[in-house]
Amino acid sequence: MKPKFDLYEHANQVNAHPWLVDLLIWRARRSPRLLQRMSGILNETNNPGNLFSLKGLRRLFFE
Repeated sequence: MKPKFDLYEHANQVNAHPWLVDLLIWRARRSPRLLQRMSGILNETNNPGNLFSLKGLRRLFFE
């Protein structure tokens, strides 16, 4: 269980930057696909570690 919770602790660092959370919410409102990916993290069907990879960040902002 520890590796799973380590990923969530890493993903929780986004909460330390409220402007980033606002930006992600703004983007998710305009992209059903992005909203689905973000929902998958909350539903524990997607890996939150993928969010912080270079590819994951690129997909968040440019998809």
